[in-house]
Amino acid sequence: MKVLIEPEAEAEIEAAAAWYQLEAPGLGNEFMRAVLTAVATLGRQPAAFAIAYGRTRRIGLRRFPWSLFYEIDADQVAVLACLHQHRDPQDWPHN
Repeated sequence: MKVLIEPEAEAEIEAAAAWYQLEAPGLGNEFMRAVLTAVATLGRQPAAFAIAYGRTRRIGLRRFPWSLFYEIDADQVAVLACLHQHRDPQDWPHN
């Protein structure tokens, strides 16, 4: 199934990767690899992950305390947000 990353989620992913890259060279790249692995998994098995609320589901990133929040439509998966797991998902969407 096709996976679309919404612009807001893309900005959150890029900001997190930039922060990790500043913390340790190469760590931002590892974060991006974890995101790409999760996106590939969503393309193969979008319904395999728990519903967080409403129609929105959540997949955790391997090694990093972040999750992608997404919804499944008829022909695609839409990644709506990338949030740190210590943030309250109720705060999303951002205003």
